[in-house]
Amino acid sequence: MQTWPSHHRPPNPSAKSSRKNQKFVGRNYPVLDHGIVEAATLVQKDGRFEWDSLVCGKPNGKHSCVAYYTVLKFFEARRYRLHGNSSIFPVTRSPPIPEPTATVDQRADHGAHFLRTHFPDVDVSGDMIRNQITEDTLQTTELAKFDPFEDNVLDIISGYDDTKHLAFPTGELSAELNLTPIVQANGTALIKPSTTPARTFSTPVQQITSSATRAPNDSSQRNTFLGVRTFGATSLLKLDPEATAVGGVQDVTYFTSHDVGGVSIVDVKVFPSVMPFETLLANKKEPSPTSPFCRIGQGTRPTECTILSGKTLHQLDFRSNEVSPLFTESSKGFLTSSEGYARDGLIRLCSTSEIIWLDPRYPGKPLLGYKHYRQFDRTLNISTFFIDGSPTTLLSSKRNGMLTIYNVSRHDDEFIRANDMPYGVLPSDSYRQFTGHAFLQHGSGSIAVFRADERAGVDCVLLQQTVDENVQELQSLLVLEESDTLKELRRKAENMKTDMDIFGDQEKALTNLYPAYDHVFRIHMEQQEKLEEEQAEDFYDTMDRLPAFWQTSDTPSEHMLTSCDIAFRTHEDSSNSSRSDFTTGSLINSARGFRAISQNKFPIQQLRKGAPWHLNIADIQNHINPTFNLNADARELAEDLRSYDLIMDDNRTALSIRRENNAREQLTVDLALSKDVYSLSPFVAPREAGNDLETMTEALSLGGRDIEEPPEVEFSYLRPRIKLPLGVRLLLKDWEVGTKAKDYVFQDPYNTTGESVPRYTVHPGLSRLRQANTMPSMSQVMNSQRPPMVIPSQALTSSLGSASQPSAKQPPPVVVQSEAPTIRPTGTFGTQPLQQFGMGISQSQASQDDSSQQTVEYMASTQTLPGPHGGRPSMPKKKPAKKRLGGF
Repeated sequence: MQTWPSHHRPPNPSAKSSRKNQKFVGRNYPVLDHGIVEAATLVQKDGRFEWDSLVCGKPNGKHSCVAYYTVLKFFEARRYRLHGNSSIFPVTRSPPIPEPTATVDQRADHGAHFLRTHFPDVDVSGDMIRNQITEDTLQTTELAKFDPFEDNVLDIISGYDDTKHLAFPTGELSAELNLTPIVQANGTALIKPSTTPARTFSTPVQQITSSATRAPNDSSQRNTFLGVRTFGATSLLKLDPEATAVGGVQDVTYFTSHDVGGVSIVDVKVFPSVMPFETLLANKKEPSPTSPFCRIGQGTRPTECTILSGKTLHQLDFRSNEVSPLFTESSKGFLTSSEGYARDGLIRLCSTSEIIWLDPRYPGKPLLGYKHYRQFDRTLNISTFFIDGSPTTLLSSKRNGMLTIYNVSRHDDEFIRANDMPYGVLPSDSYRQFTGHAFLQHGSGSIAVFRADERAGVDCVLLQQTVDENVQELQSLLVLEESDTLKELRRKAENMKTDMDIFGDQEKALTNLYPAYDHVFRIHMEQQEKLEEEQAEDFYDTMDRLPAFWQTSDTPSEHMLTSCDIAFRTHEDSSNSSRSDFTTGSLINSARGFRAISQNKFPIQQLRKGAPWHLNIADIQNHINPTFNLNADARELAEDLRSYDLIMDDNRTALSIRRENNAREQLTVDLALSKDVYSLSPFVAPREAGNDLETMTEALSLGGRDIEEPPEVEFSYLRPRIKLPLGVRLLLKDWEVGTKAKDYVFQDPYNTTGESVPRYTVHPGLSRLRQANTMPSMSQVMNSQRPPMVIPSQALTSSLGSASQPSAKQPPPVVVQSEAPTIRPTGTFGTQPLQQFGMGISQSQASQDDSSQQTVEYMASTQTLPGPHGGRPSMPKKKPAKKRLGGF
């Protein structure tokens, strides 16, 4: 096998580079990239070196770079094109449950509420529920990215008599095995889907596989074996059309996790051999105990097989149990799938970044790599077909329906070349997820691609190879024969909805609401019209009694009334006289009532004149909704309400238009009768004398209040229940209601300035009260609003004796006796007793001049003053003793 030159030299550690600490990642094989024309290289041929390239070639093996354009056009003409897409089997699973949008905490609260509702005896803490939901969310997210236990669930079983069956799971749980026969005859493939499952398993199917290569023609080996892996076990079945079992399937054996040492089975392959059958099982501990991903492939010999993990491809020899590596992924990507040993002696690998062609004779050195530039996807899978001896590789994915076709083969000169640029085919309805792919080669120029989606449905995409591009119509190579049972199954699939389970969805019942709507919009309207005709005489009697309502009304009203309330009470059949809800309706709420109001026959003026009190609130209603004027008459108001009518079209019925007109008229009546408000009792605001009597009583009392407070503020018409504070009442004490506030002049009640300021004349009653208040009582003398003046007793005597002088209003004095007042020693002031402090003040005042009228105010202070005694009165000094000045 010839190989292309490649670079094997490691990087020079002594070379200066800014990336010294980075690990060297390189390839020892050629890699093709999209959009890049690979450079030509010298290869040795017949003892000579010639320029050659791996991106161009001819079918006969001869190569010429000059004829590259001709070769490319030759292979482009032989490309596969999409010929059609048809449904083979309808979906049998409900749509998947949408992913929850709630957070982990919200889901924990929902779970706790569910447990308390349906299982009240179970005591589970909220932290445990939250931890379980968090763990479940993380596992679900990881499995949504890649589930290593999910494999291909769609396969084509080839029998020894050229019979083929399409095997796939169906049912709500994907646990029913369906075998659909495919009959190839006369250049067409006839598919007869079967609606009866061949076998039903207890758990969902995860993988279906069969023998892809026929065994030697042996009479004892004419049975076809089928491997089905589910969640619970792996079953080995034998396909025998002559068997009496359902679907011609017999159980051979089965394997569980207990049979393989308690580990999980992740892959199964059935290989034909000289033995009755041979089955390979792979568990999650081989070859890597950390990654459960593992796939098995056919080896170069019957005694060998390949084992694929996320990073390496190994070859296992059953005879010696030796494992030898064939390829290791050095980049950050992962290996996704591998094909067994093909007839051209190559093994094809697929990774998340490229497709690799490998010769098992040269492990670790692939022949070619081709970049596919797919999004990171660990479900990528490859399948190779040999058409006329030339291999064609198809790249598919479970994430979408796009198919990429590669034409890479080995030529006669033992070099591998890319005969054509890779191209993609995107069938319709490809933006969905799939669970399996199966490929059927039909003839020399067509490939049928079967796809199983996540709802257990199967469709087929036919790829046709044509040489003539002008051919528009091709003969259909795929014929589907549907039975009546299959057609009924398709009708059920169209109405299938998501199964939310008994606790996941509320119970729903289909109810026909047509009788209710018919009663509301048609029958009720007819009954109302009939009732209006029967009550015509009562309506006219009510209109006659309305003007005399105030004279004939016997039931006293406890609240205000509107015109609608009066019309309701006037009717003699009124059951509740105190009702004021206009939505109840009366005889006025009819077509006759609208005509009476629009023709000014409703006695509004008589009701206004006869009411003791009346108010029109139309202006207030206009502020609420200024789109129409309530002061206008009924006809203008009805025209303004036409702006709320429905749009006229041909689908509207006469009943709808008539109901709309009636509703507009009734709304006009309600608005017209709601703008006048009446009251049976007039609103009179007499002046209350309670405050005056209280003030006079306090003036005559000995003690009175501690602080002279003005009376409460009086209101005229509206009387809010408020209480003004003392400060506001003091400010409003001398201001009379009705006088101008700017003309008010303040007069000092103590006349400390000595000026005579005139005041406005006040009410005589208030003057007498104020004169009475000017006579100070004992409590007023001791408790004044102004700090008291302290004067000696002699000054008080002289001031009382001069009665001829005009007396000005002076602050109330405090009489100081010659003796110290008796004070209870209940506390101290500063460092001296309070009694001593009072005595000192009296003695100092007595020593002052009698003619001095200056007010001296004393107050307590705790601040330390300068001096030897800290501001306290000093003790009188002793009189010094006389000294003798002379002798005897």
